[in-house]
Amino acid sequence: MAERDWDGDSLSAVTGERWSRRLKISVRVLLVPVTGWMAWSLFNYLSRGGLTLNYDDPHYFSSLTFATIIFLTLLALEILKPLDRADSRSVRMRLGFVSAFTSLLCLAGIAFSWTMVYGKGAEQNAVGSVVTNDQAAQRFLTEHLPQRGAGYTKVPTGVFIQSVEFKGASNVMLSGYVWQWIPREARVKPGVVFPEAGDAYAATEKLVYQYDEGDHTLMGWYFNAEFRQLFDYGSYPLDKQNVWLRMWGMDFQQRVVLTPDFAGYPPWKIRNMTAMDAKMVYGEWNPGFTAYSYLNNPYTTNFGFAKPTGISNSNTPELYFNLGLKRDPQGPLYGPLIRWSFIALVVFSTMFLITIDEERREIVGFTTFQVMSFAVGMLLVIVFDQNAIREATEAKGTVYLEYFSYALYFMILFVSLNAMMLTANIRMRALTWGANLLPKLVYWPGYLGLVLAATLLTFF
Repeated sequence: MAERDWDGDSLSAVTGERWSRRLKISVRVLLVPVTGWMAWSLFNYLSRGGLTLNYDDPHYFSSLTFATIIFLTLLALEILKPLDRADSRSVRMRLGFVSAFTSLLCLAGIAFSWTMVYGKGAEQNAVGSVVTNDQAAQRFLTEHLPQRGAGYTKVPTGVFIQSVEFKGASNVMLSGYVWQWIPREARVKPGVVFPEAGDAYAATEKLVYQYDEGDHTLMGWYFNAEFRQLFDYGSYPLDKQNVWLRMWGMDFQQRVVLTPDFAGYPPWKIRNMTAMDAKMVYGEWNPGFTAYSYLNNPYTTNFGFAKPTGISNSNTPELYFNLGLKRDPQGPLYGPLIRWSFIALVVFSTMFLITIDEERREIVGFTTFQVMSFAVGMLLVIVFDQNAIREATEAKGTVYLEYFSYALYFMILFVSLNAMMLTANIRMRALTWGANLLPKLVYWPGYLGLVLAATLLTFF
């Protein structure tokens, strides 16, 4: 039989034909269920959003992405038939093309996922039930107030935000105006309490204006307060945050409920950033939405009242003003990604210095100790970046950007083990075939595939 000499790995023609036959059978067997999987995912995705990018309902997107990548990779193997070639150059080129093609598909899947995530609205982060007009607010209060709101005094309340600044992972500084229309004949104490502010009663200390109009008195205050709130940074740096103003009336025990003063704004559209200063600087954030909402907060105390009513009664809905923000990902995303991509390239390049040829190994001088030293050096760079991410977010769990570093950890371990096995003269078909060709082929699809899997599992 003729010999196929693939860079020192001499394979007989019979062996090459056997591998080629097994690969073709495996590809064709897998194509059948994968094609069905992709068709099922595509049908379900299109049935929900049509041919457009359905940002707000991305069901079946992750399933469709995985199925498409696997299908196209199998199709490329079926068309190219890389193991049918007798010369090593053709085999390398065709297998290298399939590896690069799969890597590009994974990269496209990641980029497309980012587009889906960032294009999706942040309204689902609003607290409680959103109301956008007087009718919706009245309908909600009728359904949720005791006795359908009989005996409750409704106080129209409005907010205008002039500045927002994050003071850490859980603190945010807000300033602006809040106003109320106080019924003149009702025994209602004017003012607004921000229970989540450092000084909850400071909002009504700076009265700016007061006017009598009809049977109501308009009163407005300026506030500048720091609020402590719980933010979710699990999607960092593609996270969307909701900064909210939780508002109480000053009458803690009276039957008073705050209502949004929609008459003080143009017709409310949730993404028009109504109630925000048009010249406001958002810093590293992009505006998302503004909305009023109601929420019944349960309390495990009656605050000392024998018959709790008003705020002391858990059945009284509390008014919220929601400010939705989307982080600008350019700074926190691109910086680490450039460094980590460079590290991934350097780690990949070391695989071309690793060889089973003892003469070439002496020339290159790449020993097991040097492999471990190189791996530790790369790990330290990634660890420093990862610590910076955790300090910036103060997240309790893992944030999305960290999955890039975890994937790099795995690939560095993969390359290190590969180098140690070669330098230890461990002869395995996966190592000797094509002079360590197989690990090189799976490196980039493996790394980008791990990142894609983390992306889809995090966001979809």
